[in-house]
Amino acid sequence: MIAGVPVVNLDSMARLRIQSVAARVDLLQGTKVGSVNPESFKLADFDDSKWPVMTQPLGWEQQALGELDGVVWLRKTIDLTPEQSRSDATLSLTKIDDDDITYVNNVKVGSTNQWDAPRKYKIPAGILKPGKNVIAVRVTDNGGGGGIYGNAADLKLILGKTVFPYRANGNTR
Repeated sequence: MIAGVPVVNLDSMARLRIQSVAARVDLLQGTKVGSVNPESFKLADFDDSKWPVMTQPLGWEQQALGELDGVVWLRKTIDLTPEQSRSDATLSLTKIDDDDITYVNNVKVGSTNQWDAPRKYKIPAGILKPGKNVIAVRVTDNGGGGGIYGNAADLKLILGKTVFPYRANGNTR
């Protein structure tokens, strides 16, 4: 009798995994992956109503998104009064695994390429406005766990003495 080692085609296993993740993401976001230009996700008028709400801070592996390496966009809409929109503003995003590019009303307010660094971005005067304001965070996870993590108290928009907690809708690309 001759002992044999099974032959495994790693390329076909990788393709099956990618197809499985794409199907799960399509179902969660309500559209086919790649059918929308991801740059539109940072725009204030983009309709994210079909996106799942993701608990933040909490890695996406512990949520409906599940295990995923790649890019996920998170959005938060905040309505401001005229007085609030004129306040000094700081966006605190605690820690993000791995990288982020963060926008407020389609204006880049910061980015960090270190997975364990707390994010604190000053929002320049004139970016916030009365009414609807959109925070859009493009998170890139290069492997392992991904998403926003850390202390929930450190995840907020600070406008003068007013604090808005951050809970986001999420989408992947």
